[in-house]
Amino acid sequence: MKFAIVLLVLLPLAFTANPLVDIFNQLKKDIHLDVLKENVNKIAAAIGTDATEAQCEVQCAKIATAEILSSGCPLFCKSFQFMANHFKIG
Repeated sequence: MKFAIVLLVLLPLAFTANPLVDIFNQLKKDIHLDVLKENVNKIAAAIGTDATEAQCEVQCAKIATAEILSSGCPLFCKSFQFMANHFKIG
């Protein structure tokens, strides 16, 4: 039974893998890594790289002045510690 459920979940993903890869590659082109790294640096300098998600969201809202950017803070902060490690910050 578990196998059937896993198969039902994974099978559609296997057939849609190429469009998902295309979307991901387009997002990578649209995201400016220098700007992302700069924002991670600013937040890490203010609260450290081991901060909680809530602390990150408060600091992110201070740094992201545009309303569109500040609305992305919860998403950004969910992966803040990963990004800090990825960019070797702290």
